[in-house]
Amino acid sequence: MWVEAGSGTPGPLQRRVLLDELDATWVSHLHADHGAELLTAYYGARYADIRLDAPIPLHGPPGTADRPAAFLSNTPERSPIESAFTVTELTEGHRVATGQLTLISRMVAHGIPAFALRVEAGGGRSSTPGTPRPAPP
Repeated sequence: MWVEAGSGTPGPLQRRVLLDELDATWVSHLHADHGAELLTAYYGARYADIRLDAPIPLHGPPGTADRPAAFLSNTPERSPIESAFTVTELTEGHRVATGQLTLISRMVAHGIPAFALRVEAGGGRSSTPGTPRPAPP
């Protein structure tokens, strides 16, 4: 899973997993430092030496598909972004199961539509990125 597609993230991501191996992508909000590399990923998914069996699931705030589409087409027509990503717009309490994880959104105040991410693994364990976990006893 790729969380936050900000500048410089595709290189480290692809040292661990190729785009065609992603189960999901999650973008919390549409500031460039969280989604600028979606356009790069689009080109990688469409034209690199990989084979997508299906578009990569992409979860993001309202307008997520429109942001990279505006770079691909400067016309009122829809761009081919959906050939690389299946976009689902986040809402409060959005839940999605991917592999052994459940991803849950929560709206947060950030000046634009933005969503925190809660990740639950099997057995009800959870982790919120950026939140330190207490040391085990």
